[in-house]
Amino acid sequence: MCRLPGRLQRTAGSRRSGNVLRRTGGGGDWAGGAQGCYAYSLSENNRGLVTLTFPADGLFGPEGTPIAAEAIPAGALLRVQAGAVQETYPAHITSVSRVELIETGSPADAAPYEKELRQYYNP
Repeated sequence: MCRLPGRLQRTAGSRRSGNVLRRTGGGGDWAGGAQGCYAYSLSENNRGLVTLTFPADGLFGPEGTPIAAEAIPAGALLRVQAGAVQETYPAHITSVSRVELIETGSPADAAPYEKELRQYYNP
C-alpha cells in the first residue's frame, strides 16, 4: 500500500495521466492477500508518504508488458492511476487501476523517504 495526502494530480509534462511515486521500503502482503507498497508522492502539489494496493492485473513494466509485484523494488519510480485517495496520513490510494514501472531505481533512491516511513511502519 502507498498513501498520499490530498488529491491525485496529473504529473506536469507526462504523456499519461497519473501520479508519480517513488516506492520506499516495506510492503508485501496486505489484508485479504492483496499486495501493495509504501511510496512517496513526487507530485508538485501533493508530496508525502502514501500507501496503495496493487491491482490484480494492472502492473506493467516500462515497455507496457505485465509484471509481477516482486519486480517492483524499493526505489522504483511508479506512475499510478487511481480513483480516490483516503484523507488519512499516510493517505491510502484506493481503486488503483494501473501501476506502471517508469524506472527501476535502487534502494538508495528511496533512502531520503525512509525516515518518514519509519514513523508509521517498521518492517
